[in-house]
Amino acid sequence: MRAGRKTYLLLMLAAFIFSCRTAVALFSDDDVARAKKINANADVQQLSDGQKLYNEKCGSCHYLHQPADFNSQKWDTILPGMKNDAKLNDEEYQRIKIYILTMCDAPPPGKGTKKKER
Repeated sequence: MRAGRKTYLLLMLAAFIFSCRTAVALFSDDDVARAKKINANADVQQLSDGQKLYNEKCGSCHYLHQPADFNSQKWDTILPGMKNDAKLNDEEYQRIKIYILTMCDAPPPGKGTKKKER
């Protein structure tokens, strides 16, 4: 195989693998502060774990809404029903809930406080 073709195939494989990965958010100090209002023990690791669990457990069954798609009141009505459907234990459920409720009220980058009507 020619070197040029081999390089091209490796680049295409890398691009495919990169495109299949799950996006991971970087959490700010403001995100952690909002999470602590939900659970005083919340930290960056819990937010990260919650995001990963949300992507894996919830995304394996249906389309994933972004946390900002709904306000916290709407998520509070959605999440309890999903706990049993996704077969989440209490710790997994709490991490997902903290992640969702923290990020649903996050202001868009460069913006002030977000207000949603949904």
